[in-house]
Amino acid sequence: PKKFQPTRKVVFAPVPDMTQTQVKLGRTLLKEERNDRDLLALVTSYFGGGFTAVLMDELRVKRGLTYGASAVVSPQ
Repeated sequence: PKKFQPTRKVVFAPVPDMTQTQVKLGRTLLKEERNDRDLLALVTSYFGGGFTAVLMDELRVKRGLTYGASAVVSPQ
């Protein structure tokens, strides 16, 4: 099987008068990872899941930085 080769790339795209920030983090899953329910559940619990996610807890509850945070977790 192909071995994942990590890359580090940060792209800043300023948008005038915008009140949100979007961050893309992650990678496309390898074919053999796409049905790994444990992997998808772990990622969803940290970044997705709305108010129950670790991301939301850190940004809103603990630090009071934002009203809302959301994430999309998808195998593709």
